Amino acid sequence: MNHSISLDMDGVLAVYEPDDYKKQPYAFEMPGSHYFAKRTVDTVMCDVARRLEHLTHEPSCGLDLFIVSMASANGRLFAEQSADKVAWLDKYVKDGISQHAVILPHSAYIKAHKARAIAARLNRPLDVCDVLLDDYNPHLTAWTLMGGTAMKYLNGINSGESWDGPCITKDMNPRDIVSMLQRIVM
Repeated sequence: MNHSISLDMDGVLAVYEPDDYKKQPYAFEMPGSHYFAKRTVDTVMCDVARRLEHLTHEPSCGLDLFIVSMASANGRLFAEQSADKVAWLDKYVKDGISQHAVILPHSAYIKAHKARAIAARLNRPLDVCDVLLDDYNPHLTAWTLMGGTAMKYLNGINSGESWDGPCITKDMNPRDIVSMLQRIVM
């Protein structure tokens, strides 16, 4: 049985910009803005994603990698945002990482959206060897409640004080982050 690592995109692979969420209408909600195609790269976490992607090609590894992200539930805007996110992955992370993308329509009511989607792709319930690395507590909590291991990414804006679980910090070495993740899933 393969185990999995799921990396969030916005706030983990791409830098979270708090000012973009202060004034409505939000830039990411405006059709044609291509907001998600222009996000700043978190170089540490993109390096982690590339290293994990390379691991998935090792026959004895038994690792499934997912890049999981949310986009607007509005059909036309969902199409634009999901295409922009895949293009961003191809441009900045490279190494075929976009083949691991799982883009879901945003729902304020379903916090377990990511956990359910990955469990469906794995064709089994989550277990402690299925890791989500995210910066958003409701997604982390839902992942844990569904049986997985949730790790908070401290991206320089959020805090570990609000999360009672393992954390990864922005100043960690990508090799050390991958090693830590491997010890959990393998």
